[in-house]
This record gives sequence, C-alpha cells and structure tokens, in this order.
Amino acid sequence: MSTASVFGASFSPDEKRVLFSSDATGVYNVFSVPVAGGKPTQLTRSTTDRTSAVGYFPRDERILFTRDQGGNELTHLYVRTPDG
Repeated sequence: MSTASVFGASFSPDEKRVLFSSDATGVYNVFSVPVAGGKPTQLTRSTTDRTSAVGYFPRDERILFTRDQGGNELTHLYVRTPDG
C-alpha cells in the first residue's frame, strides 16, 4: 500500500488555502492546498529532517514551521516568507 500521513491543518488569512504536514515525499514536509481542491504545493523540501507546519500568520502569507535535525528532537521554529 502506498499511503501518506497528513496533520497540522491551518487556514490562510484569506481562508483560500490550508497548510499541513505530510510524509508523501518520504520525510515530513510542509504543503499548502487550495480549499476548493487541487494539487498541493510543497513549501519545504527536506530530504532528511522532519518539518512540521505550525500555521499561517494571521494577516499575511508567512508561515511558521518546526524542524529537528536528523531526529535529534531539538526542534527549531522557523518563519517562511511567501517568496521562500
């Protein structure tokens, strides 16, 4: 079976997108998908470190996400701007 886990949903400020984490790439990364449906956009591209969505900022498209390095469980909090 080919399955993917998804967790951590958060609506964008305009409520048109949903932010979430998924292991569809083999490692947890952050994605965004239109509420109306469509293909998810991958926002982080880690191949080794678990990256988890926290949420959108309340008034703009910046997002918060966490990442630990190599499973060391020393989680860091990051801000991603809309331009990456």
